[in-house]
Amino acid sequence: MGKQLDITVTVGSNGDYQKISDALTYLRTLMHKNIRATIKLLSGFVVSEQVVVDNDNFGWVRIEGEDDYTTGTHTFGAHQPLFLATNNSVFPVIAQSFYINSGTNGVIMNVTGNSSARIEEGITLKNTGNLSIGINVLQNSFLYARNITVEVSTFPIRAYSASSVYAENCTLSHTYTGSTWNAIEIYDGSLYNMMYSVIDNRSSAPDLFLERGAQVIAVGTTLTKPLPQAANTVTANGIIYR
Repeated sequence: MGKQLDITVTVGSNGDYQKISDALTYLRTLMHKNIRATIKLLSGFVVSEQVVVDNDNFGWVRIEGEDDYTTGTHTFGAHQPLFLATNNSVFPVIAQSFYINSGTNGVIMNVTGNSSARIEEGITLKNTGNLSIGINVLQNSFLYARNITVEVSTFPIRAYSASSVYAENCTLSHTYTGSTWNAIEIYDGSLYNMMYSVIDNRSSAPDLFLERGAQVIAVGTTLTKPLPQAANTVTANGIIYR
């Protein structure tokens, strides 16, 4: 095997590409060539496309930016994500903060269909849309997101259908002030490690909601509301290790 090559492609005004998706289309031609790639978002770039990784492995690609954070607009409709990893995919490593407005019920990211994603430490993901959502991890998928901040109005990170979330030492902010939405939801045998994280729940709803055999590791986690069940006790809904 030859020496690994590092390449960088730029996205934005006067960049190599105008869209992240176009940069990924080019990088797909370099798969399996012992290359490590960086997509650099140039200063002032605004992401307004839906970035979809479908049945591809882009774990060897990083997305970073020149600005402290990249802004985004989201016009894809309710419950649609800005970033999507689906169908046995690995999304590029997110090494840039994003502040987006998704509109009502919009989502920053879905990781679904036996896929995975990694967000580097120190990253902030913020969605200012009405009833906005952070990251959904579904259908036996995996998210690595240690020491990040997610600020949305409803669900910062939630897990469904036998998925796994590693969100240790994070700040997960649920800014909705009503009583309708729980802050963190874990379903269907999913595993959620939130050790030493802060659940910033500004609503009157519970911090945690478990159902159908969920497992939560909340050792050292700062919570604002009482646990929905006794700690370290198995119920039909699952178990919270505390």
